[in-house]
Amino acid sequence: MLKRSPCALCVLLVGLALGFPMFGASAQTFDSFKLNFLGGITNLPQTTVIERPTIEGLPKKSNGRIDVRYRTFQELGLQGPELLRLATRRSFDVVYLLGGYASGDAPFLVGADLPGISPTLEEAKEQANAFRPALAKFLEEQFSITPLTVWPYPHQYLYCREPVGSLDQLGGKRVRVHSSALATLVKNLGASALTMPIGDVYSALQRGVIDCATNSSVAGNAMKWFEVSTTMVDLPLGWAMNVHLANKGFWDGLEPGARSFLQDQMKTMEAAFWDMARERGEDALNCNTGQECKAHTKAAMKLYRLTAAENTRVREVVSRAVLPEWAGVCSQKFPACVPEWNRTVGRVAGVTIKQ
Repeated sequence: MLKRSPCALCVLLVGLALGFPMFGASAQTFDSFKLNFLGGITNLPQTTVIERPTIEGLPKKSNGRIDVRYRTFQELGLQGPELLRLATRRSFDVVYLLGGYASGDAPFLVGADLPGISPTLEEAKEQANAFRPALAKFLEEQFSITPLTVWPYPHQYLYCREPVGSLDQLGGKRVRVHSSALATLVKNLGASALTMPIGDVYSALQRGVIDCATNSSVAGNAMKWFEVSTTMVDLPLGWAMNVHLANKGFWDGLEPGARSFLQDQMKTMEAAFWDMARERGEDALNCNTGQECKAHTKAAMKLYRLTAAENTRVREVVSRAVLPEWAGVCSQKFPACVPEWNRTVGRVAGVTIKQ
Protein backbone atom coordinates (compact mmCIF):
# COMPACT_ATOMS: atom_id res chain seq x y z
CA MET A 1 0.00 0.00 0.00
CA LEU A 2 1.05 3.61 -0.55
CA LYS A 3 2.12 4.94 2.83
CA ARG A 4 0.94 8.39 3.73
CA SER A 5 3.72 10.76 4.60
CA PRO A 6 3.65 14.45 5.47
CA CYS A 7 2.13 16.14 2.45
CA ALA A 8 5.06 16.80 0.12
CA LEU A 9 2.91 19.23 -1.84
CA CYS A 10 2.14 21.18 1.34
CA VAL A 11 5.83 21.31 2.30
CA LEU A 12 6.76 22.42 -1.20
CA LEU A 13 4.13 25.16 -1.32
CA VAL A 14 5.02 26.52 2.13
CA GLY A 15 8.70 26.60 1.19
CA LEU A 16 7.97 28.38 -2.07
CA ALA A 17 5.68 30.89 -0.42
CA LEU A 18 8.14 31.77 2.32
CA GLY A 19 11.20 31.69 0.12
CA PHE A 20 12.97 29.02 2.15
CA PRO A 21 15.88 27.18 0.48
CA MET A 22 14.52 23.65 0.30
CA PHE A 23 17.88 21.89 -0.03
CA GLY A 24 20.35 24.58 0.95
CA ALA A 25 23.59 22.72 1.69
CA SER A 26 24.01 20.98 -1.65
CA ALA A 27 23.64 24.31 -3.47
CA GLN A 28 27.13 25.23 -2.27
CA THR A 29 28.96 22.33 -3.91
CA PHE A 30 28.89 23.00 -7.65
CA ASP A 31 29.78 25.62 -10.21
CA SER A 32 27.19 27.65 -12.12
CA PHE A 33 25.42 26.11 -15.10
CA LYS A 34 22.45 26.76 -17.40
CA LEU A 35 19.31 24.64 -17.39
CA ASN A 36 17.03 24.70 -20.43
CA PHE A 37 13.79 23.12 -19.17
CA LEU A 38 10.70 22.25 -21.23
CA GLY A 39 7.66 21.92 -18.99
CA GLY A 40 4.21 20.40 -19.11
CA ILE A 41 0.68 21.47 -20.03
CA THR A 42 0.49 25.20 -19.47
CA ASN A 43 -2.69 25.74 -17.47
CA LEU A 44 -2.86 22.59 -15.32
CA PRO A 45 -2.22 22.85 -11.56
CA GLN A 46 0.54 20.26 -11.89
CA THR A 47 2.34 22.90 -13.93
CA THR A 48 1.19 26.13 -12.32
CA VAL A 49 1.28 24.99 -8.69
CA ILE A 50 4.19 22.52 -8.71
CA GLU A 51 6.42 22.37 -11.79
CA ARG A 52 6.78 26.03 -12.80
CA PRO A 53 7.38 27.39 -9.25
CA THR A 54 9.86 24.60 -8.53
CA ILE A 55 11.92 25.06 -11.68
CA GLU A 56 11.74 28.85 -11.79
CA GLY A 57 12.73 28.82 -8.11
CA LEU A 58 15.98 26.95 -8.77
CA PRO A 59 18.13 30.09 -9.22
CA LYS A 60 17.21 31.31 -5.74
CA LYS A 61 17.44 27.88 -4.11
CA SER A 62 20.85 27.30 -5.68
CA ASN A 63 22.15 30.71 -4.58
CA GLY A 64 22.30 31.83 -8.20
CA ARG A 65 24.28 28.83 -9.44
CA ILE A 66 21.56 27.63 -11.83
CA ASP A 67 20.49 29.90 -14.69
CA VAL A 68 17.05 28.57 -15.69
CA ARG A 69 15.18 29.01 -18.94
CA TYR A 70 11.73 27.51 -18.40
CA ARG A 71 8.93 27.23 -20.96
CA THR A 72 6.04 24.83 -21.39
CA PHE A 73 5.79 22.84 -24.60
CA GLN A 74 2.45 24.47 -25.40
CA GLU A 75 3.99 27.94 -25.10
CA LEU A 76 6.28 26.91 -27.96
CA GLY A 77 3.44 25.59 -30.10
CA LEU A 78 4.49 21.96 -29.70
CA GLN A 79 1.91 19.16 -29.66
CA GLY A 80 3.45 16.36 -27.58
CA PRO A 81 4.63 13.48 -29.79
CA GLU A 82 7.87 15.33 -30.62
CA LEU A 83 8.94 15.76 -26.97
CA LEU A 84 10.88 12.49 -26.67
CA ARG A 85 12.95 13.38 -29.72
CA LEU A 86 13.67 16.85 -28.34
CA ALA A 87 15.12 15.27 -25.20
CA THR A 88 17.18 12.79 -27.23
CA ARG A 89 18.61 15.52 -29.45
CA ARG A 90 19.25 17.81 -26.46
CA SER A 91 17.12 20.56 -27.87
CA PHE A 92 16.37 20.97 -24.14
CA ASP A 93 18.26 19.67 -21.11
CA VAL A 94 15.16 18.38 -19.30
CA VAL A 95 11.81 17.67 -20.97
CA TYR A 96 8.36 16.86 -19.62
CA LEU A 97 6.62 13.96 -21.36
CA LEU A 98 3.20 12.33 -21.03
CA GLY A 99 3.94 8.64 -21.60
CA GLY A 100 1.20 8.26 -24.20
CA TYR A 101 2.88 10.86 -26.42
CA ALA A 102 5.69 8.34 -26.96
CA SER A 103 3.43 5.45 -28.03
CA GLY A 104 4.97 5.39 -31.49
CA ASP A 105 8.66 5.88 -30.71
CA ALA A 106 8.87 4.15 -27.32
CA PRO A 107 5.82 1.96 -26.63
CA PHE A 108 7.67 0.35 -23.70
CA LEU A 109 7.19 3.63 -21.84
CA VAL A 110 3.40 3.17 -22.05
CA GLY A 111 3.82 -0.08 -20.09
CA ALA A 112 3.92 1.97 -16.90
CA ASP A 113 0.20 2.66 -17.25
CA LEU A 114 -1.78 0.26 -19.42
CA PRO A 115 -5.57 0.58 -19.03
CA GLY A 116 -7.29 -1.78 -16.67
CA ILE A 117 -4.12 -2.79 -14.77
CA SER A 118 -4.03 -0.38 -11.82
CA PRO A 119 -7.50 0.39 -10.42
CA THR A 120 -6.16 2.36 -7.43
CA LEU A 121 -3.46 4.97 -7.00
CA GLU A 122 -1.70 2.72 -4.48
CA GLU A 123 -1.46 -0.03 -7.10
CA ALA A 124 -0.28 2.47 -9.70
CA LYS A 125 2.49 3.62 -7.35
CA GLU A 126 3.64 0.08 -6.60
CA GLN A 127 3.68 -0.81 -10.30
CA ALA A 128 5.53 2.39 -11.25
CA ASN A 129 8.20 1.69 -8.64
CA ALA A 130 8.64 -1.84 -9.95
CA PHE A 131 8.83 -0.64 -13.56
CA ARG A 132 11.16 2.28 -13.00
CA PRO A 133 14.58 0.53 -13.12
CA ALA A 134 13.66 -1.31 -16.33
CA LEU A 135 12.31 1.91 -17.84
CA ALA A 136 15.48 3.82 -16.91
CA LYS A 137 17.69 1.15 -18.49
CA PHE A 138 15.57 1.14 -21.65
CA LEU A 139 15.53 4.92 -22.06
CA GLU A 140 19.26 5.30 -21.42
CA GLU A 141 20.24 2.53 -23.83
CA GLN A 142 17.73 3.33 -26.58
CA PHE A 143 17.45 7.12 -26.41
CA SER A 144 20.36 8.41 -24.29
CA ILE A 145 18.01 10.00 -21.78
CA THR A 146 17.61 9.60 -18.03
CA PRO A 147 14.19 9.67 -16.31
CA LEU A 148 14.19 12.03 -13.34
CA THR A 149 10.52 11.60 -12.35
CA VAL A 150 7.66 9.15 -12.90
CA TRP A 151 4.25 10.39 -11.75
CA PRO A 152 0.51 10.27 -12.54
CA TYR A 153 -2.31 12.60 -13.27
CA PRO A 154 -5.41 11.80 -11.22
CA HIS A 155 -7.69 9.01 -12.43
CA GLN A 156 -8.73 9.34 -16.07
CA TYR A 157 -12.34 9.56 -17.24
CA LEU A 158 -14.21 9.89 -20.51
CA TYR A 159 -15.79 13.33 -20.92
CA CYS A 160 -18.72 12.98 -23.33
CA ARG A 161 -20.87 15.64 -25.01
CA GLU A 162 -24.09 13.66 -24.80
CA PRO A 163 -25.50 11.72 -21.84
CA VAL A 164 -24.14 8.17 -21.46
CA GLY A 165 -26.11 5.55 -19.55
CA SER A 166 -24.44 2.31 -20.60
CA LEU A 167 -21.22 0.99 -22.07
CA ASP A 168 -23.07 0.10 -25.26
CA GLN A 169 -23.81 3.79 -25.83
CA LEU A 170 -20.12 4.38 -26.53
CA GLY A 171 -20.55 2.43 -29.75
CA GLY A 172 -19.99 4.63 -32.78
CA LYS A 173 -18.69 7.58 -30.78
CA ARG A 174 -15.53 9.44 -31.79
CA VAL A 175 -13.18 9.46 -28.80
CA ARG A 176 -9.98 11.48 -28.43
CA VAL A 177 -7.29 9.40 -26.69
CA HIS A 178 -3.69 10.09 -25.74
CA SER A 179 -2.10 6.66 -26.23
CA SER A 180 -2.24 3.68 -28.56
CA ALA A 181 -3.32 1.39 -25.69
CA LEU A 182 -6.35 3.58 -25.01
CA ALA A 183 -7.08 3.59 -28.74
CA THR A 184 -7.19 -0.22 -28.70
CA LEU A 185 -9.54 -0.19 -25.71
CA VAL A 186 -12.10 2.23 -27.15
CA LYS A 187 -12.01 0.58 -30.57
CA ASN A 188 -12.84 -2.76 -28.99
CA LEU A 189 -15.75 -1.13 -27.20
CA GLY A 190 -17.17 -0.06 -30.55
CA ALA A 191 -15.95 3.55 -30.63
CA SER A 192 -13.54 5.30 -33.00
CA ALA A 193 -10.23 6.53 -31.58
CA LEU A 194 -8.73 9.87 -32.63
CA THR A 195 -5.66 11.80 -31.56
CA MET A 196 -5.33 15.59 -31.39
CA PRO A 197 -3.43 18.12 -29.29
CA ILE A 198 -5.06 18.51 -25.90
CA GLY A 199 -5.41 22.23 -26.45
CA ASP A 200 -7.78 21.53 -29.37
CA VAL A 201 -10.13 19.24 -27.47
CA TYR A 202 -12.39 21.91 -25.97
CA SER A 203 -13.36 23.32 -29.35
CA ALA A 204 -13.61 19.83 -30.88
CA LEU A 205 -16.13 18.81 -28.20
CA GLN A 206 -17.94 22.11 -28.56
CA ARG A 207 -18.33 21.74 -32.35
CA GLY A 208 -19.09 18.02 -32.29
CA VAL A 209 -15.91 17.03 -34.11
CA ILE A 210 -15.48 14.45 -31.34
CA ASP A 211 -18.02 12.94 -28.97
CA CYS A 212 -15.81 12.09 -25.99
CA ALA A 213 -12.25 12.62 -24.78
CA THR A 214 -10.03 11.13 -22.08
CA ASN A 215 -8.71 13.34 -19.30
CA SER A 216 -8.22 13.38 -15.55
CA SER A 217 -10.78 14.84 -13.17
CA VAL A 218 -8.42 17.71 -12.34
CA ALA A 219 -7.28 18.54 -15.87
CA GLY A 220 -10.78 18.33 -17.32
CA ASN A 221 -11.97 20.77 -14.68
CA ALA A 222 -9.03 23.14 -15.19
CA MET A 223 -9.67 23.14 -18.94
CA LYS A 224 -13.40 23.72 -18.36
CA TRP A 225 -14.47 20.67 -20.32
CA PHE A 226 -17.63 20.69 -18.20
CA GLU A 227 -18.75 23.58 -20.42
CA VAL A 228 -18.74 21.37 -23.53
CA SER A 229 -19.58 17.92 -22.12
CA THR A 230 -22.38 16.53 -19.98
CA THR A 231 -21.18 13.16 -18.68
CA MET A 232 -18.07 11.62 -17.14
CA VAL A 233 -17.74 7.88 -17.75
CA ASP A 234 -15.69 5.92 -15.22
CA LEU A 235 -13.85 3.54 -17.54
CA PRO A 236 -10.64 1.94 -16.14
CA LEU A 237 -8.43 4.17 -18.28
CA GLY A 238 -5.49 4.39 -15.90
CA TRP A 239 -3.59 7.38 -14.60
CA ALA A 240 -1.77 8.91 -17.60
CA MET A 241 1.77 8.49 -16.32
CA ASN A 242 4.25 11.28 -16.96
CA VAL A 243 8.02 11.57 -16.81
CA HIS A 244 10.66 14.26 -16.79
CA LEU A 245 13.59 13.24 -18.97
CA ALA A 246 17.14 14.57 -18.83
CA ASN A 247 19.37 14.34 -21.87
CA LYS A 248 22.12 11.92 -20.82
CA GLY A 249 24.89 14.13 -22.19
CA PHE A 250 23.65 17.02 -20.09
CA TRP A 251 23.06 14.85 -17.02
CA ASP A 252 26.39 13.04 -17.13
CA GLY A 253 28.19 16.33 -17.73
CA LEU A 254 26.98 17.87 -14.47
CA GLU A 255 29.21 17.92 -11.42
CA PRO A 256 28.16 15.37 -8.76
CA GLY A 257 26.96 18.16 -6.47
CA ALA A 258 24.80 19.64 -9.22
CA ARG A 259 23.27 16.25 -10.04
CA SER A 260 22.57 15.62 -6.36
CA PHE A 261 20.93 19.02 -5.98
CA LEU A 262 18.69 18.54 -9.03
CA GLN A 263 17.84 14.98 -7.98
CA ASP A 264 16.64 16.32 -4.63
CA GLN A 265 14.51 18.97 -6.31
CA MET A 266 12.98 16.51 -8.78
CA LYS A 267 12.33 13.93 -6.06
CA THR A 268 10.39 16.46 -3.99
CA MET A 269 8.53 17.66 -7.08
CA GLU A 270 7.60 14.07 -7.97
CA ALA A 271 6.25 13.44 -4.47
CA ALA A 272 4.12 16.58 -4.77
CA PHE A 273 2.66 15.29 -8.06
CA TRP A 274 1.65 12.01 -6.40
CA ASP A 275 0.12 13.93 -3.49
CA MET A 276 -1.85 16.09 -5.91
CA ALA A 277 -3.16 13.01 -7.71
CA ARG A 278 -4.37 11.63 -4.38
CA GLU A 279 -5.66 14.78 -2.73
CA ARG A 280 -7.16 16.71 -5.63
CA GLY A 281 -8.48 13.91 -7.83
CA GLU A 282 -11.55 13.11 -5.75
CA ASP A 283 -12.29 16.77 -5.08
CA ALA A 284 -12.15 17.58 -8.80
CA LEU A 285 -14.56 14.72 -9.51
CA ASN A 286 -16.92 16.09 -6.87
CA CYS A 287 -16.63 19.58 -8.35
CA ASN A 288 -17.29 18.37 -11.88
CA THR A 289 -20.42 16.55 -10.73
CA GLY A 290 -21.90 19.31 -8.56
CA GLN A 291 -21.00 17.92 -5.14
CA GLU A 292 -19.05 19.51 -2.28
CA CYS A 293 -16.22 21.41 -3.94
CA LYS A 294 -13.03 22.78 -2.39
CA ALA A 295 -10.22 23.49 -4.86
CA HIS A 296 -11.79 23.50 -8.33
CA THR A 297 -14.67 24.99 -10.32
CA LYS A 298 -18.08 23.62 -9.45
CA ALA A 299 -20.03 22.23 -12.41
CA ALA A 300 -23.08 20.00 -12.94
CA MET A 301 -21.94 17.00 -14.97
CA LYS A 302 -23.33 13.49 -14.52
CA LEU A 303 -21.12 10.54 -13.61
CA TYR A 304 -21.73 7.13 -15.13
CA ARG A 305 -20.10 4.22 -13.31
CA LEU A 306 -19.94 0.89 -15.11
CA THR A 307 -22.01 -2.01 -13.84
CA ALA A 308 -20.31 -5.19 -12.62
CA ALA A 309 -21.10 -6.90 -15.92
CA GLU A 310 -19.68 -3.97 -17.89
CA ASN A 311 -16.49 -4.00 -15.83
CA THR A 312 -16.12 -7.69 -16.57
CA ARG A 313 -16.53 -6.94 -20.27
CA VAL A 314 -13.83 -4.25 -20.13
CA ARG A 315 -11.42 -6.59 -18.32
CA GLU A 316 -11.99 -9.16 -21.05
CA VAL A 317 -11.18 -6.55 -23.71
CA VAL A 318 -8.00 -5.58 -21.88
CA SER A 319 -6.89 -9.21 -21.65
CA ARG A 320 -7.93 -10.21 -25.17
CA ALA A 321 -6.97 -7.11 -27.14
CA VAL A 322 -5.20 -4.29 -25.28
CA LEU A 323 -2.33 -6.24 -23.71
CA PRO A 324 -1.55 -8.47 -26.75
CA GLU A 325 -1.69 -5.57 -29.21
CA TRP A 326 0.56 -3.39 -27.04
CA ALA A 327 2.94 -6.32 -26.53
CA GLY A 328 3.18 -6.97 -30.27
CA VAL A 329 3.98 -3.35 -31.13
CA CYS A 330 6.35 -2.96 -28.20
CA SER A 331 8.24 -6.18 -28.98
CA GLN A 332 8.94 -4.97 -32.52
CA LYS A 333 10.69 -1.90 -31.09
CA PHE A 334 12.17 -3.60 -28.02
CA PRO A 335 12.48 -7.43 -28.09
CA ALA A 336 12.72 -7.69 -24.29
CA CYS A 337 9.47 -5.74 -23.84
CA VAL A 338 7.17 -8.54 -22.67
CA PRO A 339 9.63 -10.37 -20.36
CA GLU A 340 10.59 -7.06 -18.75
CA TRP A 341 6.96 -6.04 -18.30
CA ASN A 342 6.00 -9.42 -16.87
CA ARG A 343 8.95 -9.26 -14.47
CA THR A 344 8.03 -5.79 -13.20
CA VAL A 345 4.50 -4.41 -13.64
CA GLY A 346 3.01 -7.82 -14.40
CA ARG A 347 4.47 -9.42 -11.28
CA VAL A 348 3.09 -6.69 -9.04
CA ALA A 349 -0.31 -6.62 -10.80
CA GLY A 350 -0.63 -10.41 -10.97
CA VAL A 351 -0.95 -10.28 -14.77
CA THR A 352 1.14 -12.18 -17.32
CA ILE A 353 1.26 -11.37 -21.01
CA LYS A 354 1.77 -14.51 -23.07
CA GLN A 355 3.44 -14.40 -26.47
